[in-house]
Amino acid sequence: MDEINTVFILGAGASVDYGLYTGKKLVKRIIQDLLNINTTPLRGLITDSHNAKRIQECAIKLNESNELSIDRFMQYSGKAYQDILKPAITYSLMAQEEETKLFNRDEWYAYFFRRLKTHDSDRLEENKIAFITFNYDRSLEQALFKRICTLYEKTEAECAPMMEKIPIIHVYGQIGYLPWQKKSPVREYTPIISDVETIKSCAACIKTISEVSEPSYKSKIEHLISKAKNICFLGFGYDKTNMDLLGLRNIAKDKGVSGTAVHLGNAEINEIHRYLQVHPLDHDRERFSNKYENIIDFLKDKWDPV
Repeated sequence: MDEINTVFILGAGASVDYGLYTGKKLVKRIIQDLLNINTTPLRGLITDSHNAKRIQECAIKLNESNELSIDRFMQYSGKAYQDILKPAITYSLMAQEEETKLFNRDEWYAYFFRRLKTHDSDRLEENKIAFITFNYDRSLEQALFKRICTLYEKTEAECAPMMEKIPIIHVYGQIGYLPWQKKSPVREYTPIISDVETIKSCAACIKTISEVSEPSYKSKIEHLISKAKNICFLGFGYDKTNMDLLGLRNIAKDKGVSGTAVHLGNAEINEIHRYLQVHPLDHDRERFSNKYENIIDFLKDKWDPV
């Protein structure tokens, strides 16, 4: 894809409607799972009394850190516990992946797909869209994949190559690959979790901030953004570390940048403007606004698929 009309940058708030956690709730869930590890499949992580003690220490440190993001915790005080935290993240999110929740026509995935400008499968790429997601879950690609199969009356084998026309980058990795993605480790989109080995193999796909900060990895993200005319943040928290990974600071002023800002105050929104070095208004319209209650209302007002 030589040119991209819009790159959508997704934070945890973009998956909430589909049963997934916000960053804050994911941290709480991980603490709960680790403190009660003997009642979950994660108990397979316990190899001896020393390791059991480390797991409890990890939960306590995570709780006392007051972090709202598990990514930030792993970057700093949680570095020594990545072997525990990656499986814990994976288990917590696996349990929330329910396919029936992906097809609520009143949520933004459905609205987004209805707004795509072509209903010809051979012209799907003409929409010129791409996604950069900071989420580990696979709800976005599974929802789009299922809708493409249904709309175009194609088999899953026929639809898999179509999905390659919509670039999707998981900045911090994902909890395994869906069967149609033809990569390993494979895991269905289901809340059923069989054993700790499945959890551990999928956890190996998760990346830390230090891993994604390497130039070779960052270049993939920056290349996608460089080709975009518009940048649209959805359900994003605007954490500075994540913003730095996008490399937007010096180029945002040359693009149409906008985003949801649910629960952010005016001072926090102004901080986003200063970071990106952009004016609060773009053609007399607010770039970042806290007036929208949900992503659909924001897209109705801000997103033009043409």
